[in-house]
Amino acid sequence: STPQVKVSLKAVEHHYLHTKPIEGLDPTTPFVRDYDGGVYFRERNGRILAGGFEREAKMLYEDGIIPLSQKERELPPDWDHFHSMLDELLHRVPMLKSSLLDRLTNSLEAFSPDCKWILGEAPEIQNYYVSAGMKTIGVSAAGGVGRALADLIVTGTTYLDL
Repeated sequence: STPQVKVSLKAVEHHYLHTKPIEGLDPTTPFVRDYDGGVYFRERNGRILAGGFEREAKMLYEDGIIPLSQKERELPPDWDHFHSMLDELLHRVPMLKSSLLDRLTNSLEAFSPDCKWILGEAPEIQNYYVSAGMKTIGVSAAGGVGRALADLIVTGTTYLDL
C-alpha cells in the first residue's frame, strides 16, 4: 500500500496434500480443524485437501526478500517434514489410508513472530486496518474477524478484545 504499513510477518513453508477424486465424497463435508493434532481437512472438488501446522515451521526468505512471481514461490515437497502431520491426519481421517494421493504441495504461509493474529488499526496510519498472520485458519475465522473489524471501523469499538 501507499504509504507503506509495516506488518511483522514471517514467511514459512506450509504443506498440504490433495487426494485423487474420492467416489461418494459428500460435497457438503465441513471444514474440520483438529486443534490438538494441529491438522485440518476439507472437501474440495470431490477430493480431500488436508494439511497442518507443525510446531517448528521451516522459515523462508529470512533476508526479507520474498519473490513476487508464483513460479518463484513454488517449493519442493518435504515428506520428512510433513510426516508428523500425516500421522495425525491418518488418525483423524482413517479413509485417507485407502485414498490415492494426487500431490503434496509446499507453499508460503505468513506467521507473526509470536504466532498470534495481527488485527486492528495500524500504528503508522490512522483509519488503516490490518488483518494478518492467521495462517490458513483465516478461512475458519473470517466471519468473526470481518465482523470485529467492521465494528471497529464503523463504531470505534468491538465486542472482542483486539
